[in-house]
Amino acid sequence: MDAYGTFQENGSQTKPSVYSQAWFRRCAFLSIVVACVLAFLWLAVIFVAAWIGTDSRAGVSGGRAHVISLYSEALPSDMQALIEPTADPCTDFYEYACGGFKKTATLRPDQLEFAYAWDSVSRNNTRRLQPLIANSDTPAGIFYRSCMNTSAIEALGLAPLRPFVRQIEAIQDLVSLTAVIYWLHKANIVVFYDWSVEVNPHDPSQFALYLMQGGITLPSTTFYTSDSEDMREKRAGYREVARNVLVQICSLMPNCSQADWPAAAAAQSLKVETDLAHLFSTP
Repeated sequence: MDAYGTFQENGSQTKPSVYSQAWFRRCAFLSIVVACVLAFLWLAVIFVAAWIGTDSRAGVSGGRAHVISLYSEALPSDMQALIEPTADPCTDFYEYACGGFKKTATLRPDQLEFAYAWDSVSRNNTRRLQPLIANSDTPAGIFYRSCMNTSAIEALGLAPLRPFVRQIEAIQDLVSLTAVIYWLHKANIVVFYDWSVEVNPHDPSQFALYLMQGGITLPSTTFYTSDSEDMREKRAGYREVARNVLVQICSLMPNCSQADWPAAAAAQSLKVETDLAHLFSTP
């Protein structure tokens, strides 16, 4: 073993090479230089980004703003009207995507809500289909024009309801009730339950009959079962609306008392729907 702790086969002593020590120093120096260059480049990137600054949109850097601007210009014109170009999508994407819509969207008197993604598509479809169906001699076209002919509707008044009222007045027992329920469902009036024919999810090549609970007027069973002040007010409103409708129905019925029957029938209608709500399996 030599003085440096190295075993020598022939027993002679060796010393570290001068050349190996020089190479080590050069590698160390090169590593330091590379690290300094990388650090300089990093600082240069930060400096350039800071020097470019921001554009007229607060908080959006110049480079990013340019990319955002190019992207926005590529959007269809109707979508460009929905976005807020002064917002930074990297900070608040919702404001960027919907800010323009929030500023300009309004609700018509007959609307409780408006969702652009769905309602606008429906509106555009209606605008395109309306001219096609308005002049069609198909059953769909005839039905559409009959619904849009408000002059004829007003002239007829309540007369189209007479057959329905007579059928309901004729109910005496469960058998006659079942017959009326069948007749009303043929007219697409939901009574006690709802149904539809849809594609069978287990076999798309076949259709299946779906039966669903139904027969309540208010949005959910909570409106009937909750004892909160708000729900009690909703039920009072139901009785008032039902009474006003039944006043009109009463005029089609012989020997109907306008003073007593509409209010009593409205209360009975609410009771029947409340009983149904308690039987529903889900709210």
